[in-house]
Amino acid sequence: MSPELVAVEISIADETFQSWRQTNYAQRADLLYGNVVLVKHASNVPQCALAIQELFQQAGAPKGVYTNLFVSGSRIDDVVADPRTKGVSLIGSEIAGASIAAIAGKFLKKSVLELGGGDAFIVLGDADLDKAVEWAVVGRMNNTGQCCVASKRIIVPETVADAFLDKFNTKLTGLKVFKSNEVARAPNALNPSYAV
Repeated sequence: MSPELVAVEISIADETFQSWRQTNYAQRADLLYGNVVLVKHASNVPQCALAIQELFQQAGAPKGVYTNLFVSGSRIDDVVADPRTKGVSLIGSEIAGASIAAIAGKFLKKSVLELGGGDAFIVLGDADLDKAVEWAVVGRMNNTGQCCVASKRIIVPETVADAFLDKFNTKLTGLKVFKSNEVARAPNALNPSYAV
């Protein structure tokens, strides 16, 4: 880690996979290069934001190396425009991405945008259909389907489409929805409520 500050980097993130995303981003994109990280988490996950910052403090990171910004989305433009800010990374919607791209472009800030996540799940004609269905269900229902990397489109050749759909529908109808207090006892459960 460099003893001198190189740059201030801002990370703006949605609510999915906070712990993994933010610690991974901070480690590879910033801290190893001598940068500090300002993180604007989604407003519905403040406890995750605090917990991650506490982990950095417990690990002995210098104060200010990883800092949460508890600001509204409408105030983030000022933070991006600040001359001390050298770059911004956003994981979010196309609307949020367009806004950050505009302000980053206006002030010539480096930016990385991960918008949406509509990667297709493609099944080839010679695929093992049982395996393909198993992973298609995981791809679609990961994080109860609320994941930015969940498969939004499944592309299957006509030659195996009917067989694939039959197996896929069988797997989906076999999934169970549990109440949040039952999830700990129910592996692979779909839980529609948020647990804090």
